[in-house]
Amino acid sequence: YNLAIWFKVVNKNYYGTIITMLGAMVTIVLNFSLVPYWGYMGSVWAILCSYVSMTFICYYKGKKYYPVPYKVWHGLLIICITGLLIIIIKQFQCSYMAYSIVSNIVWTIICGGVVGRYILKLV
Repeated sequence: YNLAIWFKVVNKNYYGTIITMLGAMVTIVLNFSLVPYWGYMGSVWAILCSYVSMTFICYYKGKKYYPVPYKVWHGLLIICITGLLIIIIKQFQCSYMAYSIVSNIVWTIICGGVVGRYILKLV
């Protein structure tokens, strides 16, 4: 939502429609390409690619019309840390339901603390 504010502020709302249509096309093309092979996970990847492409387009077009000094590298670092923690958490999965629930709660608190602490240092 932060990235989408520029075309509203500079009164170029049609860019929002164009970016949305491009994202929809990415989703449709990738759904037809990936779902037959990967099932619903293909749709998940299609949506992710659509959101990422719309984010990049909106960010780079926004820099031209209404530049905002976003801390891009910090945001990407938080995404990478979160992805790394998810990979680590997946290594500790257990078949016992009670242990799995407690483990997921503990890991969520740890991950929230790590990411939250990093975010607080940025402010």
